[in-house]
Amino acid sequence: MYNFRNRYFRTIPGGFRVSELGERHIDPVKKSWRYAEEYEQFFSMDRWLRYHFSNFTTLCIETEDGVPVAWELQQDYGAVGMLHVVPEFRRKKLGSVVTMALAEKMNNEGQMVFACVMEKNETGKTFHETNGYIRLAFDLCFCYYFF
Repeated sequence: MYNFRNRYFRTIPGGFRVSELGERHIDPVKKSWRYAEEYEQFFSMDRWLRYHFSNFTTLCIETEDGVPVAWELQQDYGAVGMLHVVPEFRRKKLGSVVTMALAEKMNNEGQMVFACVMEKNETGKTFHETNGYIRLAFDLCFCYYFF
């Protein structure tokens, strides 16, 4: 588990704007999430995303004409997650920008900012450490149950 220490905020590159995730973002977010098909067995992803978009902090970076290219959202258990950058926009630091902007937004709202990264995910651990998160001395484990 990683906790965010507010070091600095990376600026949004020219040609992009910041928004929140909303109804029009459901399809691109659903299509980008590798677990969507698996989760659809238990519940409607559209309904789940609508719930998250309206109840938890989200952040999206779009082109000036409104095309979403990077996003991240707060999970129902409070952690930041589901970071995605559209492949043709990768290697432009947009993942770092959206992560830092979401962390800053949550921090300004008085929320605790943290991320849960799987132990074997070296890329994820390096990414979060590079972007101002510090490794905590304990780990979390979750079991999900649906009714």
